[in-house]
Amino acid sequence: MRNRNIIIVVFTILVLTALFWKHLPLEFTRKIRASDLNDEANAIIIQMYKNEATVNSIDHGIELLEQAIQLDSNNTTYITNLMKLYRNKKEFQKNLALTNKLISINPNDAVVYLHRGLIYEELSDTNNAKYNFNKSLNIVNNRVNLDLSEGERITCINIYQHFKRYRRASQELFKLKTKYPESPFYDILVNELPDSIKNYLEVLSQK
Repeated sequence: MRNRNIIIVVFTILVLTALFWKHLPLEFTRKIRASDLNDEANAIIIQMYKNEATVNSIDHGIELLEQAIQLDSNNTTYITNLMKLYRNKKEFQKNLALTNKLISINPNDAVVYLHRGLIYEELSDTNNAKYNFNKSLNIVNNRVNLDLSEGERITCINIYQHFKRYRRASQELFKLKTKYPESPFYDILVNELPDSIKNYLEVLSQK
C-alpha cells in the first residue's frame, strides 16, 4: 500500500512538471514578442519627441503597443508608452482609462499622475489637474535619492521640468548621464532646459 502511494505521488509530480514545461515556452515566447513590439514602438516615441514622427508612424506605434498589451496585459511600460501616443493624438478618454489601470497596478507611479494631470489640463479640469500634478511631485521628491532605473529617472526629470524646477531637473539629468551614458533621451531632455540651466548642467558635469 505504501509503495502504491509513493508511485501515485511520483506520477502526479511528473504530470504536473510536464504540464508546467509544456506551457512555459508559450508564455515565454509571448513576452519576448511583446518586448520586441514595444521596442519598435519606443523608436517611434523617440521620433515623436524629436518632432520627426508622422501621423501614420504614430498610428503604427499604437497598433504595436496594443498588440504588446494583448500579449502581456499588465506590463506597465507598454501601457505607459501607449499613453504617450494616445496623448499625442488627443485621445483623452482612452488615456484616462489607461491611467486608471496603471494606478490599480501601482498606486505610487509618479509618471501616471503626471500624465493624468496633463490630460485633465487639456480638458480644462483645473482641480483634477492640480491634484494629480501635486501627487506626482510628492512621489518624485520622496524617490530622487534612490537608485532609480533609467525610466524612473527620466520621469523625475519630466516632472521637475513641467513644474519649471529646472535646477532640480538638471541635477537629475546629471545622474541620468552618469549612470546611463548611452540614454537616447538625454539630449532631448537637455534641449528643453533654459540656456542658463544648461550652463549649470555643464558646471555639474565638470566636477
